[in-house]
Amino acid sequence: MFNTISNQVFYTLGLYDIWNMLDNQQKETLTEAINIGIDEGIKQFANQMEFKLKRNDYKGGWDECDIHFLLKFLKREVAELEKSISFGNKSDVIKEAADVANFAMMIADISREEKLR
Repeated sequence: MFNTISNQVFYTLGLYDIWNMLDNQQKETLTEAINIGIDEGIKQFANQMEFKLKRNDYKGGWDECDIHFLLKFLKREVAELEKSISFGNKSDVIKEAADVANFAMMIADISREEKLR
């Protein structure tokens, strides 16, 4: 089945509308092509990021968030990651690292959008 990385590639390239018009077989074929050469660790981490985002879908998106608001939450997540590392809980470290990455991605996304406006 298609994965987060395929969606992210099309979104980043500004082709998300095209992705949504493809049938499942076309998406599967493109996903296989995109995944060639992508490190398994990156795929797993991207899937963890997507899992965390989907779990918080009910909160709405970040499109209207102030970049400083997002930065404040990024710093909180970094503190939580540091705490998880100090306790040595690998499962929590992965989850918190995904939170940090998600907030960094949101900041980058807002910045990219602001540059286009």
